[in-house]
Amino acid sequence: MTIATRYLALAVLLAFALVSEAQGPTVRVTSSASATFRVTGEETEFTTLTVRGIPADATLYITCVGGGCLFRSQTVTYPTAQAEASLTRILGRARFKPGTIIEVRITARNAIGKVLQWTVQRNKTPKLTSLCLVPGATKPTAC
Repeated sequence: MTIATRYLALAVLLAFALVSEAQGPTVRVTSSASATFRVTGEETEFTTLTVRGIPADATLYITCVGGGCLFRSQTVTYPTAQAEASLTRILGRARFKPGTIIEVRITARNAIGKVLQWTVQRNKTPKLTSLCLVPGATKPTAC
């Protein structure tokens, strides 16, 4: 193999890598979450909140907006993959009012993130909405 052939092969590989990167991320965060609740009248308490299948170099952003929030936002990073992580301690024993939104964003480098939103309802368990977050975007969209 001549030097010119090697440079040509290297140029083809670099061009392929640039085209693949320009097409956008194809990896999607596939983590899942489960939660249990205690609903008493108008207030709702999360008794457990667990995220499963956290990828390596992932960041979890937990935000709370509305009545009963003990915090506005929390960030947790995971340098290595985790099978399971409990977020119950972050929520504490807060009693959330109707209309409160608890959001968990699970992001990883060069991957489409997952956004889970629980909206507290009166006399019902919270409504769960699952969305996607494209890298670089701040607003989640439908998957």
